[in-house]
Amino acid sequence: MKIVIFEPHPDDLLFGPGPILLAWIEEGHEIHVITVTDGRACCRSGADVFSPEIKALSEDEIAQMRTEETRQAVKYLGIPANQHHILGFYDADGQK
Repeated sequence: MKIVIFEPHPDDLLFGPGPILLAWIEEGHEIHVITVTDGRACCRSGADVFSPEIKALSEDEIAQMRTEETRQAVKYLGIPANQHHILGFYDADGQK
């Protein structure tokens, strides 16, 4: 079966459907992941949970880092790169 998963942010794939996703992969389903945003807004709150190195990054650098992280996560799961579709909307622009 072909299964399409919409991932609003670059880390939602593993936090949301992670366990069922692993079962679907083991069952041999064709998984497509659509990453909607680039994750750039994760540090906008100024929360103290981020290291000084992360806080020093620009939003573009954060977007690039988070997009690469989602690529690596999908690769680690064994989903082919041509089945991972990154839309790259800025955070909060995905609904448009």
